[in-house]
Amino acid sequence: MPQTYTTRTYDIIAFGDELPGILTLICAAREYYRHTNKYPRSLLMFKGDSRQGVGGHLVRGGLSYLDRSSIPLEIRQTHNLESFGDAPAIYKEFLQKVGVVQVALDPIKADRILREMLAEIRADILSNIEIESVIKQRNKIVGINLTKRETYLAKQFIDSTVNAELAQAAGVKKLKGFETFGLPDSELSVTLVFQTQGLSVQRLQHIEKLYLERFTNLNDRDAQKWLNQAAGNNPEVANRLREDLVDRNGKLKTMYVGKDYIDIRCKALSIAYHSFRATPLILEKSGAILDNGNVAILSMVDYLGTHSYMM
Repeated sequence: MPQTYTTRTYDIIAFGDELPGILTLICAAREYYRHTNKYPRSLLMFKGDSRQGVGGHLVRGGLSYLDRSSIPLEIRQTHNLESFGDAPAIYKEFLQKVGVVQVALDPIKADRILREMLAEIRADILSNIEIESVIKQRNKIVGINLTKRETYLAKQFIDSTVNAELAQAAGVKKLKGFETFGLPDSELSVTLVFQTQGLSVQRLQHIEKLYLERFTNLNDRDAQKWLNQAAGNNPEVANRLREDLVDRNGKLKTMYVGKDYIDIRCKALSIAYHSFRATPLILEKSGAILDNGNVAILSMVDYLGTHSYMM
């Protein structure tokens, strides 16, 4: 007997819950409301578990450091722009509601705000789904069949998955890796995000400076032993690591502390970590390395208080 499917119909279906897709859905629904005085029937569906948060990599992945592109000072002054330029109004609204000062985004707050914004447009949320097949009329997607015998039809679809999964399921060809640059076998690396608590900014700065001073001191035998261990006992690698610890003027490359973030400018902490684990700071040999970290300060009490870091 043929399988029977439960069918549900929407005006807009957003597949994948990465932030750009959610904000696109919200903007589309608000514009629809502006013209008709009612919200469209909207659905956000994604493969992840909504109980772990709504918001893709930023929320469930805990990627709390917003990698925002800074605008050169001259251009900012000419056009009267802020540090990160003139962002779209919907993005500004989201950041303001979450309470982002510059770059640090609290995943828990972001999840709550995104749910509130989705509730505002009366959108349904469906998670833990798997696509069985895509229904098309000519070259247009009109529906999605899920593995749990459910069919979802819509007039418009938004694919905001990292890997363009809905588009691929519909038969759209996807280039591999960085194929447009002639590197089909190369891809972005997987990054682990970890959180620490109870460590002040001043303490973290102090720890890094101690390592910097010791690793750049050739007379510090213990420190040079640790550095060589991180270099895989390769003198050339050791020299490169040592040179990376100072800038062009010979000054130590200490971390830069912003209002709600820290940028690690050298590999002093990486060297300490790898020497402690007795693994070389070489990706080909270790399989994974602790690279220069981008640190989001999620709870700013004061520099002497308790902070929560996401790296």
